Amino acid sequence: MKKYVNKRVAHYDKMDFNDYPSYEDLRKVLEFLKSVFQKYYRLLNGPQSPMLAEPSKDWLQIFKVPWIKS
Repeated sequence: MKKYVNKRVAHYDKMDFNDYPSYEDLRKVLEFLKSVFQKYYRLLNGPQSPMLAEPSKDWLQIFKVPWIKS
């Protein structure tokens, strides 16, 4: 893939080029780019979780038990 990018994408070489990357090469590069993106996205933006906390199912339970015993 690197050779293809250097010869055809970044610097168009006028010489014949027959060493085209396979679909498997392309898949590997895309997987690598995906992992790098996910790593740095999380680093810059925090974990991918909802902004608001979900209330527990029995959120009224805290009012059923006395906090301070008299």
